[in-house]
Amino acid sequence: SWLIAFLFWARAMTSLYIIVEVAFSATFVLLSIYGVSYYGLQGSAMGFAANYIIYFICMLFVFRYMFRKEVS
Repeated sequence: SWLIAFLFWARAMTSLYIIVEVAFSATFVLLSIYGVSYYGLQGSAMGFAANYIIYFICMLFVFRYMFRKEVS
């Protein structure tokens, strides 16, 4: 997922890259707070895993959108 996100840098889409990174950093914090409050320290790891699964799925959608737009 980071490899896909680095395509933003390569294509000079730094504002989109920064927005995505800030959004998913905030999501990680929220998921960690939620996970720790319900599952203890293991909840932090669960929040980390959930965040990167969501991040990966979002990056796939963005990449597919960028690729379709370029091919057309």
